[in-house]
Amino acid sequence: MSYSAEELLVTCFFDGVSCDARNFTLFHHPMYGNCYTFNNRQNETILSTSMGGSEFGLQVILYINEEEYNPFLVSSTGAKVIVHRQDEYPFIEDMGTEIETAMATSIGMHLTESFKLSDPYSRCTEDWSDVQITNIFNATYSLQICLHSCFQAKMVENCGCAQYSQPLPQGANYCNYQQHPNWMYCYYQLHQAFVREELGCQWVCKEACSFKEWTLTTSLAQWPSEVSEKWLLSVLTWDQSQQIKKKLNKTDLAKLLIFYKDLNQRSIMENPANSIEQLLSNIGGQLGLWMSCSVVCVIEII
Repeated sequence: MSYSAEELLVTCFFDGVSCDARNFTLFHHPMYGNCYTFNNRQNETILSTSMGGSEFGLQVILYINEEEYNPFLVSSTGAKVIVHRQDEYPFIEDMGTEIETAMATSIGMHLTESFKLSDPYSRCTEDWSDVQITNIFNATYSLQICLHSCFQAKMVENCGCAQYSQPLPQGANYCNYQQHPNWMYCYYQLHQAFVREELGCQWVCKEACSFKEWTLTTSLAQWPSEVSEKWLLSVLTWDQSQQIKKKLNKTDLAKLLIFYKDLNQRSIMENPANSIEQLLSNIGGQLGLWMSCSVVCVIEII
């Protein structure tokens, strides 16, 4: 069971303007259940901001109903968030940031774009056509997508079924104990081989030559404060009386702020230290310096 966006969101503001559940797109994760993407490319209206700073970013208060947590499945409360581009797949379990209840979490973002040199300087791929792995994710290629796709392909090949936490390859079925009673043991053995790099996925998959990544700066503050707790919780309880049928306390809520630290973008570009022309020029210079040798001398000797 999972919350709907209307139940999860207590308040929402972006760029100083109110937002709601219509700005969030449902994304079902096999481990975390219902997740929601803000400002997804599938939304009718794509929101943008022209200012940096916490006042012009996304500000939400999330309802975390601690009473409904199963103590035998989870030992902590809160939420998990990830910042990604609209064409990227959100690997929440690998790169997500956890936020606490009764706290205000501020996440400042800074974008860095990297350009790497391809062959012969590195093994990166420019258009992914030289990677012999089928992308099973509906997202732009990345090294992580390739590794997960490769492991899922090996799972289907060796175990006869696909692991449930990854997208389903074409023509395959998810594992179940009725049709594949030993699939868990097969998965465990295959995962151990993957970690030991015996499946070849780490060699076949290549890093993209150009990619963008977010540098995040996270800070925490107690929220709500002791002096404002009473009136603030009373106002939120009254405001959410249609959705939440109980009096809120601070352990039910988590405040999140995500914003651009500034609107500058840093670019990192690789360039060869020496080209073929520079190498030949340097060799000629060294020969002339230490051996008094030049092209004219070589011709005269011949």
